[in-house]
Amino acid sequence: MAIDKNEKGQFAKGRKKTGGVQKGYVSPIKKEFRDLMADFSRENYDKFVFSMTQCEPKDFCRFYLEALKFNLPMLQSVALESSKNFKNTLTEKIKEIATGKK
Repeated sequence: MAIDKNEKGQFAKGRKKTGGVQKGYVSPIKKEFRDLMADFSRENYDKFVFSMTQCEPKDFCRFYLEALKFNLPMLQSVALESSKNFKNTLTEKIKEIATGKK
């Protein structure tokens, strides 16, 4: 078995999975809990909507945004780091266009 691993102890790409939880397996406890939460949400939807209409606008917005997290995927911010100074390059290009130089 150790032959399949590289110097960092990682298995080679494409190696067949030999143990652990199989892909697609859902724990019965997790499935039951999700079903219970879905039923609870359906049963209390009218209460939730009524409570939302009784809130102040700022609270309504806060609760609404929190509720959206359960229905929409979370987006991650992306940071771009570069050693190039794009601001100067852009400024130089604008000056070239303005003066007619190429």
